[in-house]
Amino acid sequence: MDPNEALEQIRQAVARYHNATSDLEITFAAEAVINGFEDLDRWLSRGGFAPQAWDRSDPRQREQYQAEVEAGRIREARYV
Repeated sequence: MDPNEALEQIRQAVARYHNATSDLEITFAAEAVINGFEDLDRWLSRGGFAPQAWDRSDPRQREQYQAEVEAGRIREARYV
């Protein structure tokens, strides 16, 4: 499994979910997010490495993440 590709597919499915114009599009996008998450969770739970985008030890990754948030391509996580 390529966790980088899996994360990209999850992000694309989330974008499709947010841009959906019908219940069917919402359903398909949600299923893609769930399936991608389950695959990535299984990979990580078995000791696989995390996607490169989640490596916050690399300053370039932090800068790229912030740029994507500012461009509206991804939503910043908020915890309450």
